[in-house]
Amino acid sequence: MRLLLCTGTNHLIRKTDISSFLVYDFQSFPVVLGLEYVIPTGIFRTFTDSSQPDFYDVLQRSLGSSCSMPETGGVSRMLCTPFLGKGVPEWFLEVSRLLAVNDQGQPLFAAKQRHDGAFATSTFGSQNFEQFVQSLF
Repeated sequence: MRLLLCTGTNHLIRKTDISSFLVYDFQSFPVVLGLEYVIPTGIFRTFTDSSQPDFYDVLQRSLGSSCSMPETGGVSRMLCTPFLGKGVPEWFLEVSRLLAVNDQGQPLFAAKQRHDGAFATSTFGSQNFEQFVQSLF
């Protein structure tokens, strides 16, 4: 998948060949997760947020607890992991918005930070997905 994310003072970053991303809120809790991997029948993607009852189970099964966070407090951050051989994992600080798209440019998932610091999310096929995506950038 590809990502378009906004950090700091509206700095846009584009990333390609991403296998997973994990967003932490300003209190350092994981809150948004996206995964993509290839299976024999095609590409499998999972997008979820901490409001879902199985969020922590999915997080533990997919990424485990091997992610060491940079020492920053009070700001949201995101760990972005590329497919093997396509780069190295990167941390991005002050993430406020993100859009995940497939290789054809079709939006699949969107997230944006609310005024209270929590993240609102929407997935392709949701009732107001198009409006949510338009409100991002």
